[in-house]
This record gives sequence, structure tokens and C-alpha cells, in this order.
Amino acid sequence: MSKLIFAALAISAAAENAEAEAVKAIEKLKSDNETVTARAAELERVNGELKQQVDAAAAEAKKTRKERAETLVKAAVADGRIAPKDEERQTKFRDKIEAGDSFAEEILAGLPKLHEGLDKPVILAGQGDRGTQGGHGIETKARELVTAKQAESFDQALELIAASDPALYSDYLKSLGTAG
Repeated sequence: MSKLIFAALAISAAAENAEAEAVKAIEKLKSDNETVTARAAELERVNGELKQQVDAAAAEAKKTRKERAETLVKAAVADGRIAPKDEERQTKFRDKIEAGDSFAEEILAGLPKLHEGLDKPVILAGQGDRGTQGGHGIETKARELVTAKQAESFDQALELIAASDPALYSDYLKSLGTAG
């Protein structure tokens, strides 16, 4: 059996100090094994820490994407590219952007404003509107907003026009004989 051990340790059994060499080689193998085991445990610990860092970074990235999606959709609602009551559309854009869909971001950015042009004075003469003296045409514009489903009611359309051009709305009220 000892010949087999000497052979495994690459020691000549015929050498006069073969037993001492074998003991020395076995002690070195034990020491190397302890070093490798300690290094493996250290690497496992470091690997666990790195996994935690990767998970934390992924969670942070997900949170950032969610916040970005929410901000972009809120901005689109605020500037009139998405109707405030259109929750379905808001949710779809939010989900796509949160998932990292850059095309959805481009589409959202390119949506036309629902009430675009309300910041410009409405000048329509001879339409039969009250308040057309001076070229208001505010009632026609309000009806157009309702017809285009950019306002739910005539009153809401007037409010939108009033918000976009308070002076025009004031003139309209004066033409009706109402204090503005």
C-alpha cells in the first residue's frame, strides 16, 4: 500500500528518505487544500455581495424607468397630448416606457396637443355668433371643440378658450352684456 501512496505522491519508494518526503508532501497537500477551501469560501462571499449589488442596481434601474415613464406621461397630460381622463392611454404609454420601449417615448413626444391653436385669437366674422362684433367667433370655435371631442360640453369648450385667451373671452362676455 505504501508503494501506491509513494507513486501517487511521485516519490521513489527506493529513496532512503521516502517516508519523510511522503509525510512532507501530504502535509503540503493538506495546507494547499485548506488554502483552496478558504479561498473558495471567500469567493462565494464576494459572489454573494456582487449578486446583491446587481439586484440593487436592477431595482434602482427599474425604479428610475418607472419614475421616468410617470414623468413623461404626466407631462403629456399637462401639455394636452393625452386627455386627463384617458387613463387607458396613459397606462399603455407608462407601461411601454417603463419596459424600455424608446419607440413609445418617440410616439408620446410626437403626439399633437389636443387643444393646439387655442392660444391664438379666434377671428371669424359674420358667423352669426353672439360677440362676433370685433371678430370673436368664440361660439363657433367652442362648437368645433365639442364636435372634435376636445371638450365634453359647450361650457367646457368656452372654459378652454377662456384659459387660452382671457382677453378674447372678456370681450365675448362684454358683447353678451355680462360683466367680464
